[in-house]
Amino acid sequence: SSSSSSNKMVSQYSFVHLLNCMSLRSTLSSFSFISCRIAAGAAGFNSNTSCCNNIFKSSLLFFHSTTTSKNMSKVQLADDPGKEHGESANYEKLWSEGIEKGEKWDTGTPSPMLVKLLKDGVLPKGKACVPGCGRGYDVIEFARHGYDAIGLDISKTGVKEAQEFAKTQDVEKMSGSVDFAVGSFFDEKNKYNVVYDYTFLCAIDPKAHDRWADTMQRVLADGGELVTLIFPIIEKEGGPPYAVSIDMYKKLLEPRGFKPVQLEMIPDDLCHNGREGKTAIGRWVVNNKTEEETQPNN
Repeated sequence: SSSSSSNKMVSQYSFVHLLNCMSLRSTLSSFSFISCRIAAGAAGFNSNTSCCNNIFKSSLLFFHSTTTSKNMSKVQLADDPGKEHGESANYEKLWSEGIEKGEKWDTGTPSPMLVKLLKDGVLPKGKACVPGCGRGYDVIEFARHGYDAIGLDISKTGVKEAQEFAKTQDVEKMSGSVDFAVGSFFDEKNKYNVVYDYTFLCAIDPKAHDRWADTMQRVLADGGELVTLIFPIIEKEGGPPYAVSIDMYKKLLEPRGFKPVQLEMIPDDLCHNGREGKTAIGRWVVNNKTEEETQPNN
């Protein structure tokens, strides 16, 4: 009947509109195509593969035309303007949505490898900096062993979480001190005896890697040491976390005068759970003095 035909047209129009929305929300994933077949039958379409292919292609055209519109371009450009500079705003978004202890990148405890280094007393004493400190487990561990430690994070919510966690750790009774600050490590002007990177490099866009290495060179005090826990050593595309390797660190640091004093895979018992076989340690020193300054006095 004409009424049935009209209802079917309305249903099919609603289906196509729904499909367009689904495509936008799921970025044209395979889920959209599967959902297309299910919804097509309900809307009165033939839900065979050929039919759904044609409808899905129409949705693709709608999707691409929408994403190139003026308004959508502004949203994309404003989405994460600091990402390529290593200053992603997404971390504040994720922290503000809530990250429980042990969830996502939060390890819940200091690194067992760092704990061993500090107990063994092999690192230079003095001031320590932990960029991308998160909830601050490693910052507090430095203070526990006598360091004046500062944790930097670009997320104000992450820093607040670190400050709240520190209140539960009796930091005022430790032989060192603890401080947390909101800000970009790349703007840091102070110098430190130890700079500690654990999942900081892997969290930033590869386009900012040279900026990372330049900053490490600038903030490390003479006689200081850069400690890098190199994770995740895996094969993958994209990120964060972005895949890293020992060779990647060597290529970034050695041209800037860094020399490794320890560079090897970490034993499984000194890795966080789930990171066994994917984590290495690199301990690096660099001489920032000029050749003239290094000549012995006569």
